[in-house]
Amino acid sequence: MSGHGLLDPAVEREHAVTAVLLSVLAPGLGHLYLRAWLRALAWGTVTVALAVGLLPEPMVSAVTTGSSQAVVDALRSGAGWAPVVLAALMVRLVGAFDAWLTVRRRSHGDLRARCPACSRPLDEDLEFCANCLYEPDE
Repeated sequence: MSGHGLLDPAVEREHAVTAVLLSVLAPGLGHLYLRAWLRALAWGTVTVALAVGLLPEPMVSAVTTGSSQAVVDALRSGAGWAPVVLAALMVRLVGAFDAWLTVRRRSHGDLRARCPACSRPLDEDLEFCANCLYEPDE
């Protein structure tokens, strides 16, 4: 069961780069790649909450009317979009940094063996993962 605790530096770098790029693409996506399910859910929730909370009034009224032309007009007006764009940029950058930290924490912070299926620490006394019931072929 040993060998799952530390990542090879090349593999760690590959995981970090992939997770960061996915998080920049969509907050939480890098965490899904890393199988950090709760963090992915949290970043997705933050993204949706900020998007809904910061939508400019013309866009909200355009969406509630259901008119596609009203939505296009609200997008073209450009009024009030600066906070939305700034918040989206910040969420992407902080989420990408958190994905990078998640990789670093996993490879350096916890030296216990980890399950290859769910990435959680393995109990050395058990022949299977107590979290996901994965049984390694040894």
